[in-house]
Amino acid sequence: MSTGAIVGIVIAAVVVLVVLALVMRRKSAGPRLRPLEPQAKAQFAERWAKAQEHFVDRPDAALAEADRIVADVMTERGYPSDADHERREADLGRAHRDDYHAAHEVLVRTGNGGASTEDMREAMVRYRAIFQDLVGDTPAKASH
Repeated sequence: MSTGAIVGIVIAAVVVLVVLALVMRRKSAGPRLRPLEPQAKAQFAERWAKAQEHFVDRPDAALAEADRIVADVMTERGYPSDADHERREADLGRAHRDDYHAAHEVLVRTGNGGASTEDMREAMVRYRAIFQDLVGDTPAKASH
């Protein structure tokens, strides 16, 4: 084999390795998050306010809506749109992983009557903390 052929093979191998390294780096970096547009932020805030209002009459439905809102906000911010609750939990990171897990567990228990109203209230508070962080609102600014 000639020197030129060997150099060509080495260059091709290096290019392949560099491309693979870039792909792996991009995958491990996680989703590219973006802030919410003001209009989207307002729409999510309105949905959240309605879910909280409905908690009095239908805490189970309000809790399910809170879960949907959190998932929708995450999608709007750039998290994977096809994520299940385990992926969303992992994507939230340390700050809200435990809150999301606990709130979702209560949501699951509401389907078989295994969650009390107090359990659902606490789960709603957990979802609210996640929601406020995702939309960029702080508890001090929140009206509900």
